Amino acid sequence: MAVTSKNTQRRAQRLLPLRPADLQVLLILGDGALHAYGISKAVQRQPGGRVRLEIGSLYRTLNRMRTEGLIDESGVRDTGPQGQERRTYRITRFGRTVASAEAERLRQVVAVARDRKFLPQEGS
Repeated sequence: MAVTSKNTQRRAQRLLPLRPADLQVLLILGDGALHAYGISKAVQRQPGGRVRLEIGSLYRTLNRMRTEGLIDESGVRDTGPQGQERRTYRITRFGRTVASAEAERLRQVVAVARDRKFLPQEGS
């Protein structure tokens, strides 16, 4: 993980735990910029398929995540099938910090669950 300031780490911790949809968006945008429809399709392809993002709620999620500084517009416009211009989104450095903090939080939750025998031990 990149070196981040203590202030940035504290800001990231205040956003935890992340909503499942937010984490999915951050993980998907970790691979590169996408437009909303591409994000929606990528979420549907995720293993387990437990997070669903309807396009209307996805736009609200994206706007909120932009306000929080987790993502921003990439500045590149994509052209849709009907020739419409589509905004593309990318993860910010702060978004990566938050996603890493959430991944660590989840790792700790899984470790406790294994310790308490709710999950099999690794390698079992």
